[in-house]
Amino acid sequence: MCGRQEVYPGSLGLNSVDFFGLSAMSVGVAKLQENGDQGDWYQEENLKMIRNLPVYRNLVWQGDILKGFILVGDTSQVGVLTALVKSGRPLTQVQKNLAIGKRGTLAVGLLNRNSG
Repeated sequence: MCGRQEVYPGSLGLNSVDFFGLSAMSVGVAKLQENGDQGDWYQEENLKMIRNLPVYRNLVWQGDILKGFILVGDTSQVGVLTALVKSGRPLTQVQKNLAIGKRGTLAVGLLNRNSG
C-alpha cells in the first residue's frame, strides 16, 4: 500500500448475532465436514444450562492448533479464543486448559510471552 510492499496475512471469518438476548459468535472454521477422513482435525463440543439459558461451545482443532469455534450464550472468551486462532500456534495441554477454562484471560500472557 502506498508504494510499500506488505504481506497480506489473510482474513478470518467472524460472525456475531444476538437472538432475543442470547448471543452467538463463530470465528474461523466453525464445523468439521462429517464425510471423509478428518486426519488430525477434531472438535470439542460442550452444552450446559446456566440459569435456564443454554451455553454452547464448539472448538475446532487441527492437532494442537485452534482453528475456529462457536460460542452461544457465554461469549466472554471470544477475544482470547480469537487471538489463539489468529496466532496459529500449537498449544500445550496446560495452555489449552488456561485458554478454554475460567481463567482464559491468562492465555493472552502466554501468547505475548511466546511471541518475543
